Amino acid sequence: MSKPAGRALTFVAILLIASISPLASIASAHPSIELSVDKSHVVLQGGYSENVTLTIHNNGSSIESYNITLDLSNLPSVWNVTSVNDTVGNVLPTFSADTTFIVRLDTGAVPTDSGSFEIMVTEPDADVSSNITVYTSVEPSFATSVSFSSMSGPLQQVTAGISSNYTVDIWNDGNVEDTVLLDVDSEPDLAAFWSNITNGTGTGNGTGNGTGNGTGNGTGNGTGNGTGNGTGNQSNTSISYPSNVLMYGNSYIYTQNLDSIIENMFNVTGQHNNTEALTGGGMILSQHWDNVNSSGDSWNTTLRDNGETWDFVVIQDQSQIPGFNRTNANWITDKDAAVNLAQAIDYENSQAMLMMTWGRRTGDVTYPSIYGSFTWMQDRLESGYIDFRDNMSTPSRDVWIAPVGLAY
Repeated sequence: MSKPAGRALTFVAILLIASISPLASIASAHPSIELSVDKSHVVLQGGYSENVTLTIHNNGSSIESYNITLDLSNLPSVWNVTSVNDTVGNVLPTFSADTTFIVRLDTGAVPTDSGSFEIMVTEPDADVSSNITVYTSVEPSFATSVSFSSMSGPLQQVTAGISSNYTVDIWNDGNVEDTVLLDVDSEPDLAAFWSNITNGTGTGNGTGNGTGNGTGNGTGNGTGNGTGNGTGNQSNTSISYPSNVLMYGNSYIYTQNLDSIIENMFNVTGQHNNTEALTGGGMILSQHWDNVNSSGDSWNTTLRDNGETWDFVVIQDQSQIPGFNRTNANWITDKDAAVNLAQAIDYENSQAMLMMTWGRRTGDVTYPSIYGSFTWMQDRLESGYIDFRDNMSTPSRDVWIAPVGLAY
């Protein structure tokens, strides 16, 4: 069987299970104990968890307490089910009570690790019980990473007409057999590009009493008797370079000396540039905003009172927060801080630019459920910075994103 066919069949199997699961929630009930769950079928990717709520309805005629037990014999070991309560007490006749179960799937699980578990509810006084079955499935995931290593680094120089061999490692970071399509692209020679960017001043030599004209670094020509010298100047007016850039960030800026690199890159064009960075280890956007909003703080005075008009103010958040869930308190706090920063920057007639950071090579073990691999982490960071941008933007204010993480 071909790989695409196997992949399709795996997905079809999951769809079939998902389709029939509402009908397959098996319950064996005593008339006095009625059970129901909000999810009869749990589908997860490795490293994730989900809650299942069980509702116990007392159909008896007296106040009852119930014991809760689990039968995990049909559940592969990659699944973990925890009952929040061992007992549910004092349920009035004709009333209901809820209890919660936490279902978690270990990383490394594959679709064949699907199964089921049974929840048993017993009323000990009358020694009667009811049970209900919950089904579990591992969601197929398709993810790929590429690793390239060379003694001379990732930037390879190949002479025209010469072939070179390189080894590229392809990793299947998903949980099913997959087919990976490879493509090869080329990048322009950036070193040559920057070395050729000049102020366009050229000196030409002419013959006679004429004036020579030069184009770029070219040669000017003159006509006449005798020897004459001509100087030609050409300015590239198609590119506008920022004169002043301010950066708010943390170690992702200062360990790379990013402000100095940017300043030097612009200065090589022959146009003066001033780039300044205000950073601190692990700083988050809300801390930057607190500083900007504090009179006399260097974050405040550099933006507002140092006599510079900043073309761009670059904002970079802590390495994890942008990829958090949108209901996470830290994400919300930094999103609000980003909006406040954009307003303050706009008030100073400057433009805000978000610097999207890069994921960690093997993900983040601190948050394996959302940052289980580099691709997971980078995708979530990208999405988070885009959402920051969307919240910061208004019909009269554009906010830019520098996709550093995607290029890294």
